[in-house]
Amino acid sequence: MTRVPFYLDWMGSVLDKPSDWLLALGRLESHLLTYDIADITIDKPIFVTGMARAGSTVILEALNDASVTSSFQYRDYPFIHANYFWNIVRLAVPTSTRKKQRTHQDGIDISLRSPEALEEILWTAFYPPSADRMPILNAPHSDEAFSAHYQNSIKKLLYLRKGTRYLAKNNNLIARLPYARSLFPDARFIVPLRDPAAHIYSLIKQHRLISDAQKADPASARYMRRNGHFEFGQDFRPIAFEGIDEVIALWHAGDIVQAYAHYWRLYHMHIAQMLDDDADLRAQCCLITHETLCDDPKASLSRISEFCMLPPSDAENIGAHWAARLKRPTYYHNDFSDDEITMIEDITRPAQEQLWRMID
Repeated sequence: MTRVPFYLDWMGSVLDKPSDWLLALGRLESHLLTYDIADITIDKPIFVTGMARAGSTVILEALNDASVTSSFQYRDYPFIHANYFWNIVRLAVPTSTRKKQRTHQDGIDISLRSPEALEEILWTAFYPPSADRMPILNAPHSDEAFSAHYQNSIKKLLYLRKGTRYLAKNNNLIARLPYARSLFPDARFIVPLRDPAAHIYSLIKQHRLISDAQKADPASARYMRRNGHFEFGQDFRPIAFEGIDEVIALWHAGDIVQAYAHYWRLYHMHIAQMLDDDADLRAQCCLITHETLCDDPKASLSRISEFCMLPPSDAENIGAHWAARLKRPTYYHNDFSDDEITMIEDITRPAQEQLWRMID
């Protein structure tokens, strides 16, 4: 399994320290680029968000093929706060375009130029996790320092990559969707969903795989923590939905299946209630199931592209390119017992029924 290189682990250690100097560096960069980014607008940004292992990475990869989208990439780590400066430094170091399978071992090949979920680093600098859970922001609120830093970071990325539409994958954004929408009233949110039993099995498979990798290479645990990825592995930290204490207790008791089942319920009930309470936010969210995406990728990606208001040529190219590549996973099989499946269905059914009714 791929190990985190020593140099990357060493550089990433800057994210373990208080973020004040990184934020100051970001402000300095924004000041020096004032005139370069003055006319850049963040128009209809696209966010892929939702529970991990529901298909968010594939959707990110597909939308990244559009001519107008720009995303953070693996090579941008760890200096996301001053990414323009960092990319100038990187010009002195050749960047390989060779692709290899990512650590998740899910058939997705990546290179240093592939899109990656790095914007969470911007969020955790202002809203850090506690020792056992991720914070939740249930409603819009005012935070001028974060808003300025976040929006300037996006503008600098668009300037760097010469894009017109910001594209990001951030699973944790689901815990702050109303706030994100208050920052970007014309944003488009793509929320992939997945059948509970298959979803939970995939999460557990990934948890075991990542945990083994982290035992063999502690640097990989540090890499995930620094990126704000706590969905699985040795440093599991769920989002602080109401009732999350039960999930944490089950997790520490070693009942991983039931812990993920309850977490799935809380996670998706949160989405359902949030969209029920806010019709305008609901109109800005595209819900799509993993099963539909895999069974009819061309139509699904066409729908997503249209929802995101991508140019017709981009939509056509994305559908053509990915239609033959997407299919249901065949490299593993769900081996839950009948009792486990019954337990998962009983726990998750209320959330699934409420949320699945919202799928167009």
